[in-house]
Amino acid sequence: MTKQFRCLIGPALLMAVIGTALVPAHAEDDEMPEGQIPPVIQEEPLKQQEPVKQQEPEKPKECVTETSGFRHLNGMNQFYVELTNSCDRPHVCVLKAYVVGSEGGKTGRATVRVAAASKGQTAHQTWFMRTTENGGMATFSRSCKPR
Repeated sequence: MTKQFRCLIGPALLMAVIGTALVPAHAEDDEMPEGQIPPVIQEEPLKQQEPVKQQEPEKPKECVTETSGFRHLNGMNQFYVELTNSCDRPHVCVLKAYVVGSEGGKTGRATVRVAAASKGQTAHQTWFMRTTENGGMATFSRSCKPR
């Protein structure tokens, strides 16, 4: 045998011998080893407990929601974002948009102040950016904070 062959086979053979020595003898048997007791089989079904009804904490509603899309208004192609405030506090929102059409991409950024909603009403504010086409793909994000 060559030295390289012995270097490869030696550790593998050693691992195989050690591995078989570490496997317990009862691992192949389906019988339970001595000293262990099988679990008790319950003859009675478990009593059904009624689930405890807990009041779920009310989720805080989102004050500002948005609607966005493309439109053709007053002879202009636009990508618009309409913000709707349903809370009684005004919000300041930072909008960032990236619009891609067949003629290229365009970025836009704006800070928009949305007024507080009056009783039973919602406040709306619309931001738009001009585009070369009426359509395309748009990605935008907003970050709103109450003021």
